[in-house]
Amino acid sequence: MIVRSHRTALLMLTFVAFVWGSEFTLIDLAMEVMPVNTFNSIRFTLAGLALIPLFLFSAERIPTQQTPLCCSKARFSAYCCLLLFIRRQKGLGTPACRTRGLSQD
Repeated sequence: MIVRSHRTALLMLTFVAFVWGSEFTLIDLAMEVMPVNTFNSIRFTLAGLALIPLFLFSAERIPTQQTPLCCSKARFSAYCCLLLFIRRQKGLGTPACRTRGLSQD
């Protein structure tokens, strides 16, 4: 995406700075109400949903021949992230983590 207008670039920069700066306050407030994993799953789901219009309306298109390859790479990445998440959750349940205060029980 090429931004040719200085005003548009400034508005986009201001929006990103606002979102980035307000994130820390929202995280502190949310940690009092919900568990960390629930908050992160909601946060990343909303971020993914926010990227869908950018994907649909961007000028760059993925060639039809590459679509299955891109989808399979995305599925593989999601599967790896899921496995790492599950491994991390099981690792926090070990006695060594509980004695060091790392568990959220």
